[in-house]
Amino acid sequence: MSSERDVKPNIRDGDDNAVSQDPQTPMKKPNAKINLSVTSPNGQTIKFAVKPTNTFEKLFKASAERFGVELNLVRFLYDGERLRPEQTPQDFDMTDDDQIDMQLQQTGGGTGL
Repeated sequence: MSSERDVKPNIRDGDDNAVSQDPQTPMKKPNAKINLSVTSPNGQTIKFAVKPTNTFEKLFKASAERFGVELNLVRFLYDGERLRPEQTPQDFDMTDDDQIDMQLQQTGGGTGL
């Protein structure tokens, strides 16, 4: 005899992806886009929809272009940690509405005397 379990079966959508029938635990499609915000040093924000497995390279280029700064003069941080172009949102477990901070690169530091 099989015992009954309180398990909600998954159904398939038109793209043959599993979709949860339990509304309290929705399943996202693999590689579903997440919304990330990039904030400039002066407080302006741009939102991007990106796949978690895509590298940051395009996001960095687009952000610098939209904010009107040269890419080699800025750095991108997430929770205080520097992001590299070859990394992905998945590497940092980013989710919808996470924020990336764009900072101007600091150079120098000498006394100037």
